[in-house]
Amino acid sequence: MSVLIMRFLKTVTFLTFILLTIGSTLAQDRFERFYQTNDEDFVTVHMAIRGSSYLIYSAELNEDGQVIGTNITSLDQKGSVNWSNSFLYGDSLIIRNIGEIVILEDGGIAFSALLDTIGTNKVITKIDNNGTVLWSVLGGQHTDLPTIASDRLNLLEVNGQKILSTHVVEEDDGTDLYLISTLYDGQFDWAKKMAAADTTGNALRESIRDMTVLQDSTVLLAGNLSSVSRQLFLTNITDSCDVHWSRSYTGDFGAGLSQSVMSIDQLVDGSIVLLGAQAGSTTNTFVLRVDSSGHYMRSWMLRSNDPAYELIPNKIIGLQDTTVSVAMKRLDLSSNIVQPLIIHFDLDTTVVFQTLLKEVVDGQVDRSGFVTPDSMTVAMAVSVDTNDSVIPYVIKLDEQGQTLCNESVDLVMVDSVFFYTDTLVWMTTSVEAFDSVRTISENYGGFSPPTLNLPDTFFCPQDPVIFTVDARVPGAIAYIWDDLRTDSIRTFFEEGMYSLTVTVGTDVCFELCDTTTITVREFPEAAIVQDAVNFCSTGEILLGVVSQNQIREVLWSTGETTQQIAVTELMGYSVRIIDDCGNEAEASINLSDFSRSNAPIIDRSDADICVDNTIRLSVGNIPLEDLSWSTGETDVASIVISEPGTYTASNNEQFCPGETSIVIPDDAFVPDISVNIDETCSNPIVLLISGEGIVAQEWNDGSTRPFLNVTEPGTYTVTVFDACGDSETASIDISEDRVLECIPPPQGVECLQWPNAFIPSSNEENNQTFGPKNDCVILQDYELRIYNRWGKNIFTSNNVDARWNGRVNGDNAPPDVYFWWAKYSDGSTTFQDEGDVTLIR
Repeated sequence: MSVLIMRFLKTVTFLTFILLTIGSTLAQDRFERFYQTNDEDFVTVHMAIRGSSYLIYSAELNEDGQVIGTNITSLDQKGSVNWSNSFLYGDSLIIRNIGEIVILEDGGIAFSALLDTIGTNKVITKIDNNGTVLWSVLGGQHTDLPTIASDRLNLLEVNGQKILSTHVVEEDDGTDLYLISTLYDGQFDWAKKMAAADTTGNALRESIRDMTVLQDSTVLLAGNLSSVSRQLFLTNITDSCDVHWSRSYTGDFGAGLSQSVMSIDQLVDGSIVLLGAQAGSTTNTFVLRVDSSGHYMRSWMLRSNDPAYELIPNKIIGLQDTTVSVAMKRLDLSSNIVQPLIIHFDLDTTVVFQTLLKEVVDGQVDRSGFVTPDSMTVAMAVSVDTNDSVIPYVIKLDEQGQTLCNESVDLVMVDSVFFYTDTLVWMTTSVEAFDSVRTISENYGGFSPPTLNLPDTFFCPQDPVIFTVDARVPGAIAYIWDDLRTDSIRTFFEEGMYSLTVTVGTDVCFELCDTTTITVREFPEAAIVQDAVNFCSTGEILLGVVSQNQIREVLWSTGETTQQIAVTELMGYSVRIIDDCGNEAEASINLSDFSRSNAPIIDRSDADICVDNTIRLSVGNIPLEDLSWSTGETDVASIVISEPGTYTASNNEQFCPGETSIVIPDDAFVPDISVNIDETCSNPIVLLISGEGIVAQEWNDGSTRPFLNVTEPGTYTVTVFDACGDSETASIDISEDRVLECIPPPQGVECLQWPNAFIPSSNEENNQTFGPKNDCVILQDYELRIYNRWGKNIFTSNNVDARWNGRVNGDNAPPDVYFWWAKYSDGSTTFQDEGDVTLIR
């Protein structure tokens, strides 16, 4: 019971916390922070979030511009510094490139860098939440060929178990992707090299730009391929590097234009968005959307209306409402001024906002310094040049895209390019290159950002509002509130949210912004919530009291005084609370009508019906220890049956047992197939199939009916099929005697047959002339006359064997319809007959 109460306590505490902090979180909708140093240069390239705090990852430069170390700085939700640590490697090794930082599920932090050495030089470091080094490892390849420093050093957590790192290595015949999987404890998991080729086997040079974990827990890699048009690629792999699918994409940009991918993300609907650059005489930005298997859906171009500016893409983020945020940098082609630019739009290309930010150091608006703290807003970390040094700069936008120093900008979104998709083939090779490296952690106290932290407070509903705020900031030259007052110390007498902007020094747009929220509490309301998830096994229901105010005292009708209690009797309960303002509220609940249906849900699967003719019955909603079957099995989730009948699953839980039955009919199973042919003597003879398990049949003449009409002697064969596609064959011989027995020939003159057409040029002799077919009677006094359509007699015969050959006076008669008249006798009776015949040539 204690475990249940603890779980329930967490739920109630979380609800209470949300109610108490709704007002205070509004104060963090936006902020801007500059992190000044004395003279050190910090180039910020990556950013991560943990709860309400931020982590920024920077390269620490010496006077010669070399990267001598990395720096991770932890910020609180208002951007103030929690702690800042610098990290040095080996014996003061120089760093060629720094990579990314990720937050791990076990509470640790991992980050990557590339040392300025050859071979095994990719370093991955794990620290705890306070910046203490736990371990550092090296990965790479045991060769004299370098890792490509200009490419991205991606880092990703996979399934709460592994840290996946990617980079590009130079090979004798080109470049390969290099992937390293490291376990949480720093142990080597696997390392793979991946080489790409098209479907015709042509090897390609590849580079890696981004990767992400998809909703199905697989990993998606994104990069570029060397080709005439510099293709893009997406490759979906498992956490052990098995390729699910891989596709290349070629944009229809036109001659002389190429494309490259910069960033990817998956939206909540499962589709994938890809941010890229189209390069030619100028750079343009595009967004490509594909489904979860990489099939093309749509693409957009993002262009500046002003030709004096060039847009360079950095990172794309999908938010929880399927809208998309894109971070770019806008380059002024005349002045080379670079400014971060964020555009937020939906999938119908409706722009929510466009925000242009402060000038930054060229080239340092990295795609990875862009995150979404709450899945609804975005924050960005970049670097700015203050003339004294290059320092980190962090901006948090509100939902309208507003910050302090933003400007409006007018971009154009158009559907203007189509992407052709092709299959990509990968050759994967296992490698093992792993080592350790000494990493030194040093606390860095050089950041001295001016901060503005306005407090939030609340008042009880029966008390007057009087609240004084001291907003003084060292070095500030101006204070302005949202109502245009300029006090640095101010007393408030009404509830509400009050915003203050403080200008520090003389730097352009060097401003701080914060809000103070004054809330007047309402008189409390109480509600009882119940948790009956374990009632069927324990007989207990957990009751908890919640309120929009903080609860100070509780008294239940049972006499208990905790916020949550466990009850076993289904009756009425009430509770009285006192909040932290001393005000009371009551709530009640009646459990007398409580019922819990916990009957097993039986799922039937016929997947093995054609394998071994069995059916599987399964139950998934009942604990195994409480489940039993009418067949005698217990503690098993499924049974396999091979006979029809009624099967029952029983839930034997003490407090709410139940049972469910399912009827399996005789025809649920596939019987052994058999076939016989039964023959009925009739005119015509009917062949009828019989047997077991037959669902389809085919006769040797191609017909598929369950019977066949026969008028000629011969061997007749039928093949039958059961529901699983298995077949059996049967045959029957019909002799000429059997045909004569069942279908006797006509007798007397009735057996004469007069054709209705003949073809003198036919290859069949019987079709070349016209006359009666006679196999059964001797004719006497025979006479046949042929007339044309005008009634002229053109042929006469008194011999049944003298037939008309289609000629008149030795010439071919024209093709037409002719009329005939005949007289004949069978020796006792004289008959006359007439009709028409068609001459065909």
